[in-house]
Amino acid sequence: MGLGHLMRSKTLADAFDFEQIQCHFAVKEIHSSTALEPHVVHYLENEESFLSLIEAGDYQTVIVDHYDYTSDMLQQIKSLTKVLIILDDECNRGNLYADIIINSVTLATQLPYQKYAAEAELLLGSNYVLLRNEFVNCRLVDYVDRKKIVITFGGSDMKNLTLPLLKKLPDTELIKQAIVVVTGAGCQRINEINSFCKQYSIEHRHNEAQMEKLFSQAKMAISAAGSTVFELARCGVPAVFSVIADNQLLSMSEHEQQGWCVKVDCRKHNNVAEIIDKACKMLNDPGLGAMSAHARLLVDGNGAQNVAKHIERKI
Repeated sequence: MGLGHLMRSKTLADAFDFEQIQCHFAVKEIHSSTALEPHVVHYLENEESFLSLIEAGDYQTVIVDHYDYTSDMLQQIKSLTKVLIILDDECNRGNLYADIIINSVTLATQLPYQKYAAEAELLLGSNYVLLRNEFVNCRLVDYVDRKKIVITFGGSDMKNLTLPLLKKLPDTELIKQAIVVVTGAGCQRINEINSFCKQYSIEHRHNEAQMEKLFSQAKMAISAAGSTVFELARCGVPAVFSVIADNQLLSMSEHEQQGWCVKVDCRKHNNVAEIIDKACKMLNDPGLGAMSAHARLLVDGNGAQNVAKHIERKI
């Protein structure tokens, strides 16, 4: 799973922490020992140990943000807890046994949740986007003063798109722009990426701690199509997004229809040439400022608090 899933779950946990409700995380591994502070973290080997943890801890609520959990596994979890909450994107697992389902895509209303979770409370659409606090409160630079193009494929760059894309930049007009490449803890070939960036005077930031500040200054972006989509929208950054997983398609279709971004399907092939081509076209689009302004209207930043209130009523 991408780091974005971890971060959106932490965003929700932070909202609970503000209400003095303690949250526990169950993970196999995380990229940093401090990533989930101030919450309690349990390191587990497998799904069976997760079930044992739930049973022993007598938790009032279990929140699942993991697509490998099948319908049968969700039924087992539900039998051990009062309230089961699922962060979902596709509704493709059969019966969900959920009390609350969260899907921040408005088009999610077209998914068959009534069939597979008839009793569940459905929190669907942009009112439930789980946006990190730093993006809720970020200060934006006026779009006319923005000069930077940000390239980021998430914390792990699961398809290893960064270096192949960078190698195509010198043959395009993008190389003349002020480019910032951001890599995360799970990204491979860091040394090669850093060497290439130095060769072409491209700024490279590894494990950048203030993404909201960087996005607030960005003219456009080339990005992974995970939770970063909502962060870029909040900051008003037109973008080209690489889709690397099936669960990203519905969200990206909706955002592309809004007209502030475009997507490239990289599920089977890296398609970096197409990403570059669309980025060049976007750079020369006279409507970039209007795209930025429209994107900023799509996410209000209150999603975590809205979700937390619904869950509190259940428990």
